[in-house]
Amino acid sequence: MHASGPQASAPEVVARGLIIVLGMATALPAGAVEIEESTVAPVETSTANDGQPDDITITEDGEIDLSDLPGTTAITVDSDNTITNDGEILAEDTDYVTAIAVRTGTTTGITHTGSIELSEDYDREDEDDDDDVDGPLAIGTNRVGIDVENGGTITGNILLDHGSTLYIEGNDSAGVRIGSALDGDYTQQGTISVIGDNALGLSLEDDVASDVLISGAITVQGENASAVTIDGDVSGNVTIESSISSTGFTSTSSSNYIAPVYIDDDTEAVEDRRDADDLYDNANGVRITGSLGQGLLINGAVDDFTSEEDEDDETKDTVDDFDENRTAGRIYSYGSAPALAIEANAGENVVFSSVVETVRDTTDDDDDDDVDEVLATFSFDQGLINRGTIYASGVNIGFDATALSISGSEDGTGTVTIDGGILNSGTIQGTAYEASAVGLLLGNGTAIGTLENSGSIAATTYTLTDDTAKALFISNGSTLEAILNSGSITASSNGYGGAATAITDESDTLRYITNTGAISGLLISDGREDSETGSSIAIDLSAQTAGATIIQYQETPTEDVNGDDEIDEDDVTEPTIYGDVRFGTGDDILQILDGGLAGDIYFGAGAATFDLSDAEFLGDTYFEGDTLSLYIEESEIEGDFDFGSASGTIDFLSSSLLTGNLTSDAYRLAATISDSEIVLLEDTSLQLASLSVTDGSTLEFEIDPQNLRTTAFLSVSGTAALGSDTLVRPTLTSFIDGDFAVTLIEAGTLIYDEETAELSTENIPWIYNVSLETETSDTDKLNLDFRLKTAEELSLDTNQS
Repeated sequence: MHASGPQASAPEVVARGLIIVLGMATALPAGAVEIEESTVAPVETSTANDGQPDDITITEDGEIDLSDLPGTTAITVDSDNTITNDGEILAEDTDYVTAIAVRTGTTTGITHTGSIELSEDYDREDEDDDDDVDGPLAIGTNRVGIDVENGGTITGNILLDHGSTLYIEGNDSAGVRIGSALDGDYTQQGTISVIGDNALGLSLEDDVASDVLISGAITVQGENASAVTIDGDVSGNVTIESSISSTGFTSTSSSNYIAPVYIDDDTEAVEDRRDADDLYDNANGVRITGSLGQGLLINGAVDDFTSEEDEDDETKDTVDDFDENRTAGRIYSYGSAPALAIEANAGENVVFSSVVETVRDTTDDDDDDDVDEVLATFSFDQGLINRGTIYASGVNIGFDATALSISGSEDGTGTVTIDGGILNSGTIQGTAYEASAVGLLLGNGTAIGTLENSGSIAATTYTLTDDTAKALFISNGSTLEAILNSGSITASSNGYGGAATAITDESDTLRYITNTGAISGLLISDGREDSETGSSIAIDLSAQTAGATIIQYQETPTEDVNGDDEIDEDDVTEPTIYGDVRFGTGDDILQILDGGLAGDIYFGAGAATFDLSDAEFLGDTYFEGDTLSLYIEESEIEGDFDFGSASGTIDFLSSSLLTGNLTSDAYRLAATISDSEIVLLEDTSLQLASLSVTDGSTLEFEIDPQNLRTTAFLSVSGTAALGSDTLVRPTLTSFIDGDFAVTLIEAGTLIYDEETAELSTENIPWIYNVSLETETSDTDKLNLDFRLKTAEELSLDTNQS
């Protein structure tokens, strides 16, 4: 933006300036020139001390008032001198004014501990009598708090100290704009607030040779508002440990969205709920287009759990011991702009190197009144760490929401690389209303490596139609090789027509996912009837060709979280996957080694490996490939298996329970059932190469006599061997008045001892006699014969019969 403007009438400014400078400024023999009272005179460092250069200090009682002096600057740094503002710089209803301007090429230091207020006497009014105020948020223009001109370099630190304020009202205005390279630190511990169209909170437009610390709040409001932009390279670390908020809306607490359950004939139309001038969009919360030499840290606690041992330990010698010295960073975007956008310009390669954290004595541990001294420095593997909150909300109908967006340039010549990947222990959340929501978007030209999540990554859409919610979306052209999830990755659609997908990979680079937390795609009722058009997907890898591995297991407990004086599995969360899992055409592995999975599983054309151990699975499984391995132990499953024409092995072991329809259309599978119970529903038609049933297993067959099947439940081209302790248990779903028989197993060779056979009739109506019979012809068959009992067998008299 153009932050500076034409100068006001020079004769007027100079004349007034001479009077006040002579009357109010005190030139000291040693030290800065002090402004101790109210003045309307601008001052320049090059002539501050009787025409000679000097440092300038506005004391607590000092003030520079630029009201009615358009085009002026309160303090201009045009020599190698420093500025300290302990007082106030203000202007009311005055355009093209700047509180502090710094010329390039100077060696300086800016310390702002007081207040800068460039405001206007203006209030929005209800012009159309609709009980809603109208008009722009601001009417003035070009008001800037601290402005460093473009080009060149300035040397020195810029500090907005604790308790300082910088408040701007005006269009095309800015809080702090640094247009040249900064050879020093930028530290903001005070607050910045800018209201008006194209509002800019903090803009670092060139390189910074040291660190950037934002620990004071930044709030911007207005159409195309931008809270923080970092366009240059930062040699050190960028840390955010305060609230940063951006919106174009006049309100972030009221919305034109109304949940369907609350809509009736008296509900206002959408266009009448909020005026158009209340619904302008913003530009971004935080946008970074430069490289960071020591990474990006959105600060917060490292460990949310504090044990009794931790409370008693007063020695600070581990990373989490310093949590009391950390403050959570929070980035909010209310509108369709990302809360945090990391982007590459055309032809540029943005690199976030590994995070180096500097911990300050914010709690004054040593009682020396210095809360800025360094207590410890920690180096991490990841180039981006979020311990706080990155939150985007559309607030109103039709505004998409993206919390964290990382992308290369649109033309493909610019890239973004995050060394060591991303560590999220905080919250990344996108929420939209009748629009699409994304938690974390990895766009074309990004290279991340590994995403480690122990916090929350989420996307939620409230939709009457088919809007999407994607918690993690990996675009074609990006690279993410592994996801290590011990937190939650959740996509939700409030409305049954939406599409909720927790993890989507279109890059064909994601090879490995571990889950000890929760991965969920959810369809949530909004009070309307289920349209059955929506989708809930936990993991979508259907675009892949190279294959992937997903492993779910229970985390090893290390602390007594529940306080029962034992460190055991009750101290960790049971891992879960909720929603469909869809693989691509490569060779894929799914291992659920603990916890639960609820959703359908789709294996593609490659070789498939599916292992369940000590787990619960609710859903159907489909195999499209030529080979598979299904290994189940100590698990409970309710769902169908469609094995297609694959070859391979099927193993149900160690007290497993399966209830479902099993189907295949090729005699290429070897099935083993040991110490398990298999409930074969009536649509089962399983063709096998071999079958082995041992160790007291149970085979239950669901039979519908009114729609009596003509083929066997299990057809085996080779040998079907049933151990002598195998229990066969039929269950009827209907009844007929007559005798009938059903073939349970047909095999090339049937090994089954009728003399020791165990048949359970607990699920058979008492009107039938049931027996197991073997039949030998071209193939061996195990049949189940049902015969209606006679009146005599039922002990009925003539009338009862």
